[in-house]
Amino acid sequence: MPSSVCDRHLLKAARRQNKTVKQPVTGCMISMLLLRYPQLSSRFGWSLSNLVALLRMNLFTHCDLMAWLDEPFAIPPDIRPQTTLAFA
Repeated sequence: MPSSVCDRHLLKAARRQNKTVKQPVTGCMISMLLLRYPQLSSRFGWSLSNLVALLRMNLFTHCDLMAWLDEPFAIPPDIRPQTTLAFA
């Protein structure tokens, strides 16, 4: 039990600091969980830094994530229909 007013203020500050440390740590743990699941579920041997770098590069591409994780360097299929031009 704190005996002086100073001890009570120090304990209050320590509790407040504990909360401010928990929030970034919790955010970091959630992001690690979100990154480790695809890393461990893919058949390709990803290092975490390479996975993060390539995910950042391919952030706005439209592809199946799990298929891309298994074969990241495969040529994507051409989804445009093949049209032939009729020359007059």
